[in-house]
Amino acid sequence: MKTAALKTPDGRWIARRLLLARTFRERLFGLLQLKSLAIDEALLLSPGASIHTFGMPYPIDAVFLNGQMKILRLATRIAPWRVRLAPARTKHVLELPAGRVRALGLQPNTYLCMEHEATPVQLERRKGSCRDETRSPCQGEKVRFSLRTPRRRCWHRAPSIGAPARSSERTKGDATHG
Repeated sequence: MKTAALKTPDGRWIARRLLLARTFRERLFGLLQLKSLAIDEALLLSPGASIHTFGMPYPIDAVFLNGQMKILRLATRIAPWRVRLAPARTKHVLELPAGRVRALGLQPNTYLCMEHEATPVQLERRKGSCRDETRSPCQGEKVRFSLRTPRRRCWHRAPSIGAPARSSERTKGDATHG
């Protein structure tokens, strides 16, 4: 599984080691592969929806997130052999050690900040407090995007030879009036 890191908007660490479960197999087995979760570890099921704790030897907390990493619902201390249904618009589910949601003071409608693909140097820097950073933990590089639309065939051009004319390409002389 790939790893990342996760913070609250005010800079508190949720997970310095965030395991990303993206494939069907990784999501199906999730935390069953781990004997326990450290206090600074978590699992992000993406895409995710309803969850189960079948076969889990320990309780967990779950955070249901939308596509923008906004908290939709919190589920605390989910005992083994239980199911939790996801609210509408859930795109990701964050699984944490039991009691972590309450300790962090997470609330619905809060956005979480993810740092992708942590390098060993970045992991070393994370050991200290992140509150002394000059910028907000959710501020990253500027997002670059394009509003280009896919190219479409221009129907206003003359049709190729032998091709039937479309109704939008007919001239006034071709139109029949009834």
